[in-house]
Amino acid sequence: MMPVATTDYREEIRSRFLMAVRMILAARVNGVKTISQLAPMIGSLQQNISQMENSAPGEGRFPTLEQVARICKTFNFSAEWMMLGKGNMENTAELNDKVAVHEDRLDRIELAIEKLVKKK
Repeated sequence: MMPVATTDYREEIRSRFLMAVRMILAARVNGVKTISQLAPMIGSLQQNISQMENSAPGEGRFPTLEQVARICKTFNFSAEWMMLGKGNMENTAELNDKVAVHEDRLDRIELAIEKLVKKK
């Protein structure tokens, strides 16, 4: 018989979820400044998030799987990090794609500037 895990994974997920919430609000990601703006974007109510923040460990509200999925997808957090605490906090595959697009744009801008300078 396998031993039963004593760690409350729900508490760990709630902790990472609330860390993500605080980061979103602090950085004003997508213009989100308040929990009342954030809550509908992740399928929650303002009071539910507040209850998560104010609950004692092991008690109160925990984020639902849908809320975890929505915050990861909407704000580019890694689901592996959110659920397991492993890997990078950000979804690096998507982040790498965005960086590649911006690098391509910068290359094109540099070429356009070089052409303009040569014309003068």
